[in-house]
Amino acid sequence: MSKVWVKGRARAKDVASFEAWAAELVEKIRTTDKGTLAFGVYPAGGGEYIFLELYQDSEAALGHLSNVGSLLERMGDVAEITAPLEVYGDINDTLRETYAGWNAHVMPPLGAI
Repeated sequence: MSKVWVKGRARAKDVASFEAWAAELVEKIRTTDKGTLAFGVYPAGGGEYIFLELYQDSEAALGHLSNVGSLLERMGDVAEITAPLEVYGDINDTLRETYAGWNAHVMPPLGAI
């Protein structure tokens, strides 16, 4: 399986609350995710933020979702998703089913190294 890239977008309901939540999320990922190669939350202006994520493989992405599940459950308190998740990579069926529940757009590669 290939690496998994994910891009998401959300608009903060309250910038200070969102940024506190995002800092908690990033710290948990930094200290406890095993297969997360990169994760960042970037301001895009107008209270909107972009999430960029890179996982070693599908199992690492699933491990990440399990690890931060309680924080993701709180996301609706601080932000509104503004675009479907974009998922890039040759992902396994379990991850595909998980992302399908979020109406993510999954794009397998034509070629990748």
